[in-house]
Amino acid sequence: MSLTLAGIQLYLQNAFFSDVIATDTAFLGELQNYENQENNPFKDTNLEDFNNYQNLFYIISVPISAIATWAAFFIAGKRGFNFTEHIVLNLYYSAQIIIINSVITIALLSFGINYLLISGYSTVLIFAYFFYVLKRSFYMKFAEAIGMYILVMIFYIIMFALAMVLAVIIGVILVILFKT
Repeated sequence: MSLTLAGIQLYLQNAFFSDVIATDTAFLGELQNYENQENNPFKDTNLEDFNNYQNLFYIISVPISAIATWAAFFIAGKRGFNFTEHIVLNLYYSAQIIIINSVITIALLSFGINYLLISGYSTVLIFAYFFYVLKRSFYMKFAEAIGMYILVMIFYIIMFALAMVLAVIIGVILVILFKT
C-alpha cells in the first residue's frame, strides 16, 4: 500500500506540481554552472531520475536498514530480535514513513510550500521517528536509546556506502561489457 501511495505521490508531483519542483531545483542549476565543472560527474544530475525510481530506493533501503539495526544491536549485545524480526520492524517503519510522508508532501505542495523545505523537514522528522521506533521496540531508556541510535546510524551509513560502492562496481562492469 505504501509503495502504491508513493507512486500516486510521484504522479501528482509530475502532473500538478512539476512547476513548483522545477523552480525549487533551479538553484541546483546555478551550482552546476560554476567554473571548472566540465569534469564533474554530477554536473548533469537530474533529480527527476531519483523521483522516477523512488520506489526502488525505498525497497532497497529496507534490507540495508535491517542489516544496520541487526548489526548494531548484535555488536551491542542486545540480541532480543533475530534478523527476520529486524526486517519486519524496518519494513513496518518504512511503510509508515512512506504513507505519512506521501500524504503530507502532497498536502503541503497543494498550498505552494517549497518542495525542498518539505523534504528537509520531513527528513529530520523521519530520523526522529526512527529513534522513537528503536527506543520503543527495544524498551530502552533515553540515554541508552541515543547511544544505540548513533551506533545504528553509523552502521546505516556504512551499509549505504557499501551499497553505493557495489553499484558503482556493477555499473563499471556493465559499461565495460557493453561498450562494444
